Amino acid sequence: VAYETLLLKRRKVLHGLVGKAIEELYQERIEEHVDLLYHHFYFAENWPKAVVYGRQAANRAYRLSQFHEAVTLLEQAQTCLLRLPEDRPRQETLIALRLEMSFPLQTLGALDRALQNCQEAESIARGLGSPVTLGKIFHQYGLTHFFMNQHQQSEKYYLQALEQFEGASEDALTLMVKFPLAVTYFSLAHWKK
Repeated sequence: VAYETLLLKRRKVLHGLVGKAIEELYQERIEEHVDLLYHHFYFAENWPKAVVYGRQAANRAYRLSQFHEAVTLLEQAQTCLLRLPEDRPRQETLIALRLEMSFPLQTLGALDRALQNCQEAESIARGLGSPVTLGKIFHQYGLTHFFMNQHQQSEKYYLQALEQFEGASEDALTLMVKFPLAVTYFSLAHWKK
C-alpha cells in the first residue's frame, strides 16, 4: 500500500538504491540474486544494468529448464537495450541476445521464431563486418534447420559458418561447427564427407 502512494520518480530512486544495496551485500553470491537485481534495475530504469542482469537471469532460467521464462527475460532485456543510444556495443549486444534466445526457442520447438531471430541478427551483423559474429549466426541457422529436419540447409549454413571462422584464432569456434556438421552428414548418409 505504501509503495503505491509513492511518486513514480521516487519509486525509481528506491529501486535503484535497493539494486545497489543487493550488489554490495551479495557480491560473492550475485548469481543467486540476478532475478531480483534485474527487477530493481528495470524499474529504476537503469537500462545498462537491467540488460546485464536480465541476460544473467535468462541464462539461469535456461539452465533450470525454464525455457519460456528465459525467452521472456531475453525479450525484456532486448527492450531495455533498445532504450540505450545506438552504437556498436549496443548492436553487438543485440546480436548476442538474439543468439542466446535461439537455444530456448529451439528447445521449445519454436523453430520459425528461432530462424527469425537468426535473420534479424544477421541483418545487424552484416553492418558490423565481423566474420566471427556472422559465423556464430550461421551456426545457429544450421542448428535450427537441423531441428527442422532440413539437413541440406543445415549443411549449407554450417559450411558458411566454417568459411567465416577461417583465420579466426579460436579452434573452439570451428569445433563448435564441425561436430554438428558431422552429425548432419551422418543424417544425409554422406559417409565419405
